[in-house]
Amino acid sequence: MIFIFLVFLLLFLIGVRYNKTTDKDHMRKSNTTTINGFFIVLVFFSHFKAYGTITGSMDISFYKVVSNYIGQLMVTTFFFFSGYGIYESIKSKGKDYIKNFTRKRFVPLILNWVFAISLFVLADIAIHFRLTVKTVLLSYIGWSSIGNSNWYIFDIFILYIFIIISFNVAKKRPVSIAIFTLLSAAFVVFLREYRYPYWYNTLLCFPFGMWYSYFKDKIIDFAAKNNVRYYLLLFVNAGLFAAAYLIERRSHLPELYCLVSLLFAALVSMVMMKFSFNSKIFEWFGKNLFWIYILQRIPMMVLKRMKLNVYLYFIICLLSTLLMTLIVTKTKEMIRRRAVHKALK
Repeated sequence: MIFIFLVFLLLFLIGVRYNKTTDKDHMRKSNTTTINGFFIVLVFFSHFKAYGTITGSMDISFYKVVSNYIGQLMVTTFFFFSGYGIYESIKSKGKDYIKNFTRKRFVPLILNWVFAISLFVLADIAIHFRLTVKTVLLSYIGWSSIGNSNWYIFDIFILYIFIIISFNVAKKRPVSIAIFTLLSAAFVVFLREYRYPYWYNTLLCFPFGMWYSYFKDKIIDFAAKNNVRYYLLLFVNAGLFAAAYLIERRSHLPELYCLVSLLFAALVSMVMMKFSFNSKIFEWFGKNLFWIYILQRIPMMVLKRMKLNVYLYFIICLLSTLLMTLIVTKTKEMIRRRAVHKALK
């Protein structure tokens, strides 16, 4: 498995370019999407461990690194870049973006999720997995799982609701972000009581992304002043992350992991100021993150009983996930085009 990952890593690194000067446009869409694409591949490797039997010593060591040392950090950019991107849209489009947020962002997410869960219901029926009506119904809102990755979508559902509330009750944007942050923190406290740490220990990266967008110009002006200042800031960020990470590893405090995830997101953004990430492959993965993230467990579930060679099993699961993603996205695009064409008639 490690050799397959090294192929992906090599493909990713081929597109990395060093910038002599600080890139003031480091958070551009292509950059963030490509990085998310790399991490969704890492998520695929991580999820596969729950289905495939890993026996090789090098593969076992690889998965120890992925599970024990990287862990939830691989999803921090999903939240961080989402929060950043949404506030960038608010800055450029103003009230119209918030006004249309429910129709253009929230409702499509719900419809995509309902479709995905329906596929899981069919997959569970096909492999004779016993389902209760209660579990199925709760899975449609993300509170329960029927084999799917539900926690992330449940978090996004609630965060989207918080966005609608926060940016409608306050006129000043900093106040709206502050309200959103407080609601997110309260949500973390709630999840801490009823769910596992992975449900909430990276969630605050979402409001952090919004604050990063709000203070972006000041951050860039400070970091881009000269290379000495940039590397000093990078060194401090890396040191704080390493210290918090090592303390969390010993204490196993979920609250401290929240800080670790924030520092990791900040560290990624700092690295992006000096390195550009260009890869059409990983950019495509990032653009289709939702479907790759959600659909990947279906072939893993369905093919598990076939007792395939673990490497063949992995490759078939990966190709099946990409094929399903391609079919879904192409079908959606075809329906959208027909709807637009019909509306213009």
